[in-house]
Amino acid sequence: MNELEKRCIVGVFRGRYSPGSKKEKGRILEELCERLSVSRRHARRLLSKKEVGRPRKPRKRGRGRKYGDPSFEKALREFWKTTRYMCSRHLKAAIPEWIDFLEEERGAYAPETKQLLLEVSASTIDRILKPFKGCKGKSLTQKGGFREQIPIQKSVWRVEEPGFLESDTVAHCGGSTLGEYVLDL
Repeated sequence: MNELEKRCIVGVFRGRYSPGSKKEKGRILEELCERLSVSRRHARRLLSKKEVGRPRKPRKRGRGRKYGDPSFEKALREFWKTTRYMCSRHLKAAIPEWIDFLEEERGAYAPETKQLLLEVSASTIDRILKPFKGCKGKSLTQKGGFREQIPIQKSVWRVEEPGFLESDTVAHCGGSTLGEYVLDL
């Protein structure tokens, strides 16, 4: 027995169930339980519902996507590229200052896109740009014996005479240490 047949049977029984007396309702419940192979409690619930078996609409949970517009994402990537891939906190601060310049260079943005660019948060920028951020690169810094041998002042720097220096090695290898690449200090 499919769902449509069950709905039809329950509809017929409901027509008889509502106006019936207590004894009549009991007999109707027993008959429905027998036909549908359900418990008495479930049969009573089926008969008391206004419409049985009607598919529910899926509930919309949460808020809709505010920043899902492709033109907004394209504009944000443009800003990110123009500012030489700034971090999201600095990019958020740069957008209001750069938006007029970029509109002169590349054409005006739609008012909705411009408004979204001005009110987007740093965490949302991170979330939107995450798929476009490549691998962070390799760190070639290793623990060495020198660090323990050289005294390093960790908190307040009181530099009164020349000669204090702190440096790190930067590998320009593009994400892979295979092959030739340049190291800087």
